[in-house]
Amino acid sequence: MIKKDTEFDKLKRKVERGLEKWEILSSDELLSKDFPDPVFITDKLIPMEGIMVVAGDPNSFKSWLMLWIIKAVALGDKLFPNEQGTDFFKTLATPILWVDEEVISKEIARRWKKLSPPKGTNVNFMASQGFRLDNAQDRTKLLKQAKDKGVGLIVFDSLRSIHSYNENNSQEAQAIINHLHEFTRAGITIMCSHHQRKEARFSSKDPGQRLRGSTALWAGFNSTLSITASQIGAHEIEIIVIQSKLKEGEKTPSFKLIFSEFDGKINVEWAGPVESKIMKEERAIKAIKEFLQTEDSSYESEIITALTAQGLAARTINRAVKALRESGEIEYLNEEEASQERIAKGLPDKSRAKLFRLKE
Repeated sequence: MIKKDTEFDKLKRKVERGLEKWEILSSDELLSKDFPDPVFITDKLIPMEGIMVVAGDPNSFKSWLMLWIIKAVALGDKLFPNEQGTDFFKTLATPILWVDEEVISKEIARRWKKLSPPKGTNVNFMASQGFRLDNAQDRTKLLKQAKDKGVGLIVFDSLRSIHSYNENNSQEAQAIINHLHEFTRAGITIMCSHHQRKEARFSSKDPGQRLRGSTALWAGFNSTLSITASQIGAHEIEIIVIQSKLKEGEKTPSFKLIFSEFDGKINVEWAGPVESKIMKEERAIKAIKEFLQTEDSSYESEIITALTAQGLAARTINRAVKALRESGEIEYLNEEEASQERIAKGLPDKSRAKLFRLKE
């Protein structure tokens, strides 16, 4: 059952009895207030005393990414040392508590060892202890133990495993957020993993809207990272990270990571920004022009073959061709010109395909 008597209800009753008043600011008072800049545990990703979620499909390396994050935070290291172009990913060192109700300590130890944490790394682990977020006594006990250890960041892997609420019910989803705020109000930042809906892989929606459960969950999170994983080598996984929400400022541009494992050790490296659809199309347009300047004329299939070798997708190349045609920068050869061009260059006669060239 949901506890109906929330902190809001208690405060409301006090106000009604005249014991407390709401703080109401005029426009001038609001604008004259000197609000401090947001502070981040991990720059641009984890706001201090906020709730950050790492969302993705099963087996998308959510737990591994969070383990990598807590190692860097505990040591005060930059999250991805090889990323030198910006001030992103700096960390603020703080003790950490990892709470896991999905695996036993032995499995966490196996994973943690692969990340080679130095001796004395200030991370504490609590595995399969039966902690329930929807149990007030459990919350009180965990909060006390965390404060006793000076913990500044608690990680729940996963959120679903620590409660019995119906996440699709807005009231129960809001209860989850309220319980997490008991920790944030005590000065402890929260990071947790969460699953996306099964259809997310094929959806064109904003990744943040693919989170499983009621939108009340989405509304309650301060920062949301949506990740996807794909195998790119025998020992390498590419992770695409999209920050679909950040309440405390401008979102971090999407980026790629490479997870690699050699000799039983895992390393994570920043692999650059993720190109937007527009950026990819612009790159394809430039490549097509350069190709046609060399070849004079070509079939679209030949351009696709040449440009896919440069890492461009066929659909991106098709969009670029369409854009160039609509702008009048390329044109199809007429039948007579095309026939002469085929003979001169020894091109195959593709009766249904047209040759095109840069327009002079």
